[in-house]
Amino acid sequence: AAPMTQTPPVLLDQAGIQALLDEYVTLYTDMRNTCAKMINKELVDAGEQNSMMILEVVGRYNGQLNGLNLATAFHRLARCTSEQQIPEVLLNPDFVKMLDMAQTLAHQELQHQTNSMTAKCSIMILWSLASLETFPTDLFSLLS
Repeated sequence: AAPMTQTPPVLLDQAGIQALLDEYVTLYTDMRNTCAKMINKELVDAGEQNSMMILEVVGRYNGQLNGLNLATAFHRLARCTSEQQIPEVLLNPDFVKMLDMAQTLAHQELQHQTNSMTAKCSIMILWSLASLETFPTDLFSLLS
């Protein structure tokens, strides 16, 4: 058998390190965008069922939702929740988590730590909360 030759380690200069880092950031961003699109599709599909299905999807992806996912979840809830169902939705632990996530993302947006909570997402969330007849003042002041 032929002796194995060992490849010498590649030494990267600053530009090489930056190029590698940029490639990883691009791959990570693409993966996050793909996940966000899959979550959004699940939220839309759940919205065709009922509000509890939407909240189940939110619970399953707790902590992984971006601003658009949250806006979609709030909007779908507002559209499919009857007046009689509003109290049940508002008391659901996953709805409370949604409010917390929205507040966190809005605060991060104001601190320029993320660009996930766009103005369009904020407006959709505000409209949805008004439709659900709930007015969390802390969140409203952050989003407006």
